[in-house]
Amino acid sequence: MSKEIVSSISAFPLEGVRALEISEIWAGPFCGSLLADMGAEIIKVESVQRIARGPVNPPKGSGAYPNGDPGERPWNRQSNFNAINRNKKGITLDLKTNAGVETFLDLTSTADVIFCNYARSVMEGFGLGYEKLRKTRPDIIFMLMPGYGNTGPYRDYRSMGMAIDAISGHSFLRGYPDLDHSTNSLVHHPDAAAAVNAVFALTTALIYRGKTGIGQFIDMSQAESFMTHMGEVFLEYQINSKPRERQGNRDSHYAPQGVYPCKGEDNWIAISIVTEAQWKSFIRCIPLPNLRDEKFSSVKSRIANHDELDLTIAKWTSGKDRYE
Repeated sequence: MSKEIVSSISAFPLEGVRALEISEIWAGPFCGSLLADMGAEIIKVESVQRIARGPVNPPKGSGAYPNGDPGERPWNRQSNFNAINRNKKGITLDLKTNAGVETFLDLTSTADVIFCNYARSVMEGFGLGYEKLRKTRPDIIFMLMPGYGNTGPYRDYRSMGMAIDAISGHSFLRGYPDLDHSTNSLVHHPDAAAAVNAVFALTTALIYRGKTGIGQFIDMSQAESFMTHMGEVFLEYQINSKPRERQGNRDSHYAPQGVYPCKGEDNWIAISIVTEAQWKSFIRCIPLPNLRDEKFSSVKSRIANHDELDLTIAKWTSGKDRYE
C-alpha cells in the first residue's frame, strides 16, 4: 500500500466523536473503552458524593494490584478498573445539584453520544432525560442500557451481571451437573456481551445521523442482548421440547471434551477433540485398546458413551505428568 493511500485513511474510525459516559462496573465502562479504542473522545462523568460499586481501592494483597501492592497511588493501579476505563477523560459532577446539571448540559451541547448503564429512572431523576437533552443538542444520540431495558414488566428491576446470568438461565447451563444450581462463578458474561452490542448500536446510530442529521434514543436491554448468545438453547426447547441440561466442560457436538486429572496435586489437562482426524491421532498416541471399540468409533457414539470415555481417559492421564 502506498504512503499516499495510507495517509488518506483515518487512523481511527470514530475520530472527532465525543461521548459522555455515565456508568460503572463493566458493561458501560467496557463500551466506553471500545469506543475510545476506535478514536472517540470519552468523557467519563463520575461522582465524589457516591463511591462507585466495584471498589477502586481494594485492600492490600488483592489480586487486582501488580504483585498485590497498591503502591502510593492505588487508584491508578487497580487492574480491573483500569482495564475498562483506559483512554478516557474524566470529570466529577454532583448531578443532584443545579450546578452539576447545568455543567452536564454544557457538555451535552458539545457531545455526539451519551450512554448510561444505570437503572432506567436515574437520568430522568436528575432531570436529564432524552427530551431534555434533545433541547440542548437536537441530534444527540442517547443510549440507556439498564439490565432489562426501558419498557416491559421487568423495566424497574435493578440488576447486575450475575442476576441477568440467572434470570436468562445461563448460570444453570454453565454449571457442573453434580453441583447445586445456585453455584455461579464471578464472571459476568452479560456485561461483556452488552458492551459489544452497545458499541454496535451506537456506531450504527452515528452512521445514520451522518446520512440524515437525525439523532435517536436507543433502548438497550442487557438481558435481551445477552440472550441472543443462547439462541440454540431456546430453539432446541421450542422445536424439540427438550430442555438443555448442564454439561460442565462438555460440548453438545463433540467428544471427548473435558478437563482430566494428572499426576500430582491439583494438576489437570484440557482435552478437546472436534474432528475425526484429531480423534484418530489421539488414539494413536494413547496405548488404550478399548478406545478403538465400536462405541467410540464416531462422534455420535462417543457423545452417547461420554461418561465411560471420560473415565477411561482420566484413568490414563492420572498416571501422567501434565506436560508429557
